[in-house]
Amino acid sequence: MPSVPTFPSQLLQTQQEFRPQQNVNTALPSVPAQALPNRTAPHAPQVPEVSPTLTIPEELLRTRTGTSVVEEGSILDASGRTYHSYKEGKYFLPNDTAEQDRLDFQHAAIALLLNNRLAWAPMTNVPNYVMDVATGTGIWAIDFADLNPTSYVVGTDLSKIQPPNAPLNCEFLQEDSEEDWVYPLYKFDYIHLRMVYTCFDDPRKVIRQAFENMNPGGWIEFQDSSIMLFSGTGKIAGTGLEHWSNGILHGAAAKGRDILVSQHYKRWLIEAGFVDVVEHKLVWPIGTWPEDPRMKECGKYNATNLQEGARAVGLKMLSAAGLEAEEIEDIVRRVKREATDESLQPYGHL
Repeated sequence: MPSVPTFPSQLLQTQQEFRPQQNVNTALPSVPAQALPNRTAPHAPQVPEVSPTLTIPEELLRTRTGTSVVEEGSILDASGRTYHSYKEGKYFLPNDTAEQDRLDFQHAAIALLLNNRLAWAPMTNVPNYVMDVATGTGIWAIDFADLNPTSYVVGTDLSKIQPPNAPLNCEFLQEDSEEDWVYPLYKFDYIHLRMVYTCFDDPRKVIRQAFENMNPGGWIEFQDSSIMLFSGTGKIAGTGLEHWSNGILHGAAAKGRDILVSQHYKRWLIEAGFVDVVEHKLVWPIGTWPEDPRMKECGKYNATNLQEGARAVGLKMLSAAGLEAEEIEDIVRRVKREATDESLQPYGHL
């Protein structure tokens, strides 16, 4: 029987940090008003015909945090969830208030895993210009901007679901990171990507563009994962967790996207020209089974992250894998139950 995963005293999330050669420029940033192009494409709301007997997903019945943002023009799917309309269909997960709450739970779980460190790249100076690719709710970008008031932070995403009251040194743009980046007046000293393994058709293009838009001596950091889940007691076979992750993997492939990309980041970054490439692979617990108090709390948040995201993360890809609605709901129920099953000791890798 496989041994239970161990947790080092300074367990940090698997990340990858890379930099071009030379030192980071330490001059304070100056951002002209015209520096950030307007990439927001207005779309009128699009609502499909929905049966009056539609079952509302239970995630949408949750009490809201009060900080969620409803994006104008989002597309209401027949499932009852809303999705981005800008570059419609490119991102497989919803953007509604329930998903925004889940993303914030995920942020809390990662913060615990990282011991409250937003970045692990060994920067010797506070970065002047920072980009957060696929920023989601913008929670990481806002936290970084608050903690580093001399940095100018740009968060980009397909959905405009970030709060309007961001710090003055934080800006959010609606853009597709696989299209050409247009930042003519400055380059970045630190580029951050988190949980993006489902996002891109061509991650190598994103990496190349990051390299081309980075100041010498800057850093890029991936804090990413994989859809594959495991059991510390060797009992993953036949579980809902296994069926869920395998179904999502196959469904993404059916939609033309490889989501096991994090295993290739190191090679791709080196090929793009980055140096000092470091990779760390760590255990990210699901549930309260770890003995370490911090990891137990981390697993508690991550179990909520999984339970709230089981349907949202899986719906489009499980459907693409050929599963019927009843089969998907059965898998979702099993995943939610198994997320807190201590006899399984479930975990993922980051």
